[in-house]
Amino acid sequence: MSHAYSSIEQALQRAAAKLNSADGAIEARLLLQQVLGVNRAWLIAHANDALQTNRDAEFQALLTRRLAGEPIAYLIRQREFYGLTLRVSPATLIPRPDSETLVDAALEKIPHPSTKPITVLDLGTGSGAIALAIAHNRPQASVLAVDASDAALALAQDNGSQLKLSNVQFALSNWYANLA
Repeated sequence: MSHAYSSIEQALQRAAAKLNSADGAIEARLLLQQVLGVNRAWLIAHANDALQTNRDAEFQALLTRRLAGEPIAYLIRQREFYGLTLRVSPATLIPRPDSETLVDAALEKIPHPSTKPITVLDLGTGSGAIALAIAHNRPQASVLAVDASDAALALAQDNGSQLKLSNVQFALSNWYANLA
């Protein structure tokens, strides 16, 4: 069901009211940013612009999916983790903030800088969040990210490429099965 909104601001207000949650306004903004391919500043600067009918239909479709319980990270196709912006998809779990404590614990164990070579193994890497956060924060470490899912591994590799990390490698393996 599409609505003829007279402005971007009105579209956001109505969507936030539909979402009816503490994060409703933020989620509405993130969804509209995804549809329009713009940032928050652009939305603010263009709040009085008319929302095109085709864009409104896309926005309503995402809003309907969110109202049905689909995670916002899957809808906007990204998640921030340990200061890194990562692509996510239903092929992986969504990186959670509480997993950042695991990165903290690993970084405490990995000397910086190190005088000897250090290898870190991330089994079940998914989107690559943990492996990439460690590789980003310990460039002298060699990180191996492993997953049994082709789709998950492709997403992790894409995230690694986007972050331009040269100290992380990826391997398709069911746990240790294909590792030397």
